[in-house]
Amino acid sequence: GFNTALDAFQKAAAAGVNTSVGWWLDVETYSLPGVPSWASDTQANAALVKGTIDGLHYRGLNGVGIYASPSLWGGIVGNYAPAVPYWPEDWGIPPATTCSNIHSLYSGLPTGPVQVVQYASNQFDEDYAC
Repeated sequence: GFNTALDAFQKAAAAGVNTSVGWWLDVETYSLPGVPSWASDTQANAALVKGTIDGLHYRGLNGVGIYASPSLWGGIVGNYAPAVPYWPEDWGIPPATTCSNIHSLYSGLPTGPVQVVQYASNQFDEDYAC
């Protein structure tokens, strides 16, 4: 994860992307046909996510957060709960409730502040700023 983060940062900078903005790590369970998105070993997955966060912090980025569904997070990374901002995908409850109560509704999540909540509205996914 650490070296991949450094590579991604370098490629983004070389492409002229403003790398000083916040970076969100998308931790989900989708994959391409025949290509699993995560290892079956949650400790290995947690190490990958931690390495990525550490690599981006090493490049001077303090705004590194996690985007993930609270119901899937533990199945991917086990008990790993980094102290980084969190952007949950939570469609079951009103987004304002998720902003204030997600850590009491689910355990083992990233422990940083909830900054945005993705929720379902009609036919689309929308985002709610906390």
